[in-house]
Amino acid sequence: MVINCSPLKQRMLDVSACGTFQLIQEHPDVVPHAEAGEFLVSFREVDDLLERFNHYWLNIDHRRLVASRALADNKYNHSFLQKGMELLDIALN
Repeated sequence: MVINCSPLKQRMLDVSACGTFQLIQEHPDVVPHAEAGEFLVSFREVDDLLERFNHYWLNIDHRRLVASRALADNKYNHSFLQKGMELLDIALN
């Protein structure tokens, strides 16, 4: 389980590419890129972090499900191949 306080989207993608569950601090540049609870779990304050940490620590299957969804989303929607295809689509259209 990773607690991610970085405002960089790339850090979120790096952790999800490892198939690791992460609790990520809410930030306007990072959190809107994923659906909360489906691909990642966000928190605002320390109390919120502690509550979510305890919940996911005790519910390992739910934690694994979120991590697996984040890994799949990363693999199919944020790979270098996907980004290259998006860039070519923009350049050619």
